[in-house]
Amino acid sequence: MYELLMYVQSDKGAEFVLHHIVVIITYGLVLHCGEMHFWAAWAGMVEATNPNLCILQLGLLTGIGRGSLFEMANGVCLWLLFLMIRVIGIPLWLVAYVKDVQSGMMASADVDRAEVAPGRPALALAALRVLAPAVQLLLWAISCFWFQKLTAGMLKAVRGGGGTRQGAKGD
Repeated sequence: MYELLMYVQSDKGAEFVLHHIVVIITYGLVLHCGEMHFWAAWAGMVEATNPNLCILQLGLLTGIGRGSLFEMANGVCLWLLFLMIRVIGIPLWLVAYVKDVQSGMMASADVDRAEVAPGRPALALAALRVLAPAVQLLLWAISCFWFQKLTAGMLKAVRGGGGTRQGAKGD
């Protein structure tokens, strides 16, 4: 929530605000329904890119360490994390989720058979099961957009272009 409020206050792009709103709704449904914790934990692994993003943002905002070996190493680590966790990891999540639903391995993949605890409506569970992969697809699209900018910035820094990195906006 804090990050969302900071994004609104700092006039970050609409994609940042939208991303946080749909993620808050989805995680709220996970907690409300008491279902899909594994999928939520896997989806939450994208946050592993945040420490490197924060370090990069601090350098961009303060100018400290600009052009240093540390900044370049941090940028390369950020690029690798983005590639593994977001660009490749999110589609793997989607494939595993679809296979789980199709195979019947998900404990209650059919809402009609779902053993929903009292006070946890089947409609909320059905919405969660549709919303979760849709949110992952949205996050993947946004991540691919950011990854292009990170790649351009990293290549510029590695090739000795200096200057500022493009699109190093934090998640």
